[in-house]
Amino acid sequence: MSSIFKVRWTSGGKEKIAWAVDYFDQDRVKRRRTFKTQREAKEWDVAAQSEIKAGKHTPDSKSITVIEAMRLWLDRCRLRIDLDGDEKLEWATVQQYDSHVRHIAKSSIAAIKLSRLAMPMVEALKDELLDKGVSSATARKILTSLKIAITEAQRRGLVSQNVAVDVRYGKRKRRPIVEGEDLPSKAELQAILAHAGQWYPLVVTAAFTGMRSSELRGLRWGDVDFDVKTVHVRRRADARRTLVIRNRAPGPARSRLSIWLQTRFERIASRASGPELMTTSSATEPGGSPFTIRSRPMVSSRYRSPPVLTRRSTVCTRYVTSMHPG
Repeated sequence: MSSIFKVRWTSGGKEKIAWAVDYFDQDRVKRRRTFKTQREAKEWDVAAQSEIKAGKHTPDSKSITVIEAMRLWLDRCRLRIDLDGDEKLEWATVQQYDSHVRHIAKSSIAAIKLSRLAMPMVEALKDELLDKGVSSATARKILTSLKIAITEAQRRGLVSQNVAVDVRYGKRKRRPIVEGEDLPSKAELQAILAHAGQWYPLVVTAAFTGMRSSELRGLRWGDVDFDVKTVHVRRRADARRTLVIRNRAPGPARSRLSIWLQTRFERIASRASGPELMTTSSATEPGGSPFTIRSRPMVSSRYRSPPVLTRRSTVCTRYVTSMHPG
């Protein structure tokens, strides 16, 4: 049951007019919503009564804005970093979510309350992100994060429906992997190895194992088993300069904990007394890093992977560990 009527008041010596809708929500609580015109009030009342019957109506007073919902969800994600099991989130994943929240904060829907958010607004957000130079892949991820954040708000009783859940970005098109664009060609890889210099063991490991940069920083001699020709991925050093013990592989490939050693890598890695590697007696200690020169680690848990090559005019430098970011 609702009623629509005209409201008059005086402000600054001038008479103001608006149209108000008094109604009862699904909890039988009396609410009021005002509009500039009678037409807007009637159209909203029809939609609101439909939502109330379906139990999906959220009054403005109980709702929060889109950016508040995103930050509420992000705070929950940060709490999951310290958890164990399937509830745990990686720190790098939460950092990516944080970038999504920053994009939403700069968008046109940031200050809109969830109770007033409509599907066309979410559809327009896709075009808005692309106009700002956001890649198609990133825009899809931002839209996914928005859906999850609204679902979280829905679980908390801050909104009754998720208007973004049916918004689709379109079918993802996976193009075939192209040699020379997505991975180095044989000629480029040979050029990289030829100019690697002291970083040769690092480049060979990255090229022939496909390990991420964080995994390379966490690799120790105790993880290399020459008897069974296997490298075990047991830890990683993330951007926080933190050494993280890995109990399982990330993502869907949960069995990716051991990597088969190719012959070339085995030959290079086993030359612990060669000029590329540390020449002291601690070169092959289980806790020592394989990538060490004159007692100084090439790649340690305290530093990011250093630049591998400098002759950009003769070799392709956009690969190596950047192919598998940590």
